[in-house]
Amino acid sequence: METIQNLESSGDYGPEEFQVDMGHLYHHLNTAWNGQDQTDAQHAKCTDEDFKRFRRFPVESELFLD
Repeated sequence: METIQNLESSGDYGPEEFQVDMGHLYHHLNTAWNGQDQTDAQHAKCTDEDFKRFRRFPVESELFLD
């Protein structure tokens, strides 16, 4: 929500800030999507490798753009 509020209210919000904020949003979106089938116990035992897998950006074939 804070990112969206910044977009709406900041007069000096430039391309650099937008790029950083979009990266942050995608990080959260990808982590939620890629980890959606994990149980609470699996999340509690999340390894660095799991976290890297959760936060990866989908490949084109996973985006259903066709």
